[in-house]
Amino acid sequence: MRISARGWKRDSGATLIMDRELTEATTRQVLHSYKPDVLYLDRTPKGVGLRLGPVPLTLGGRYQVEMQLTNEDIIELFLAITPDLSKEIENVFIARKQKLDRMPPEDKEE
Repeated sequence: MRISARGWKRDSGATLIMDRELTEATTRQVLHSYKPDVLYLDRTPKGVGLRLGPVPLTLGGRYQVEMQLTNEDIIELFLAITPDLSKEIENVFIARKQKLDRMPPEDKEE
């Protein structure tokens, strides 16, 4: 997962805020404390939240913020919000990963 910001009217290139793998995230349901530089995937009754900090930001003005998710990131988030389904559909995701692993790099999705 990659999060970046770039100027709204004057684009001087992207400012990277975070570039981490969701598989590194610590999944939890208790939201009381945070350790620095640990990516948290917090499961709440209303959904999923991602937290990481502290991140030094010195942005002023208006920005567009972009969050890029890989297909694997989307799968991880889906499984995080539907833990009761994860065992039932796990084989589907395993088969997909095995298929992608066999593909030549030029044929894989970006």
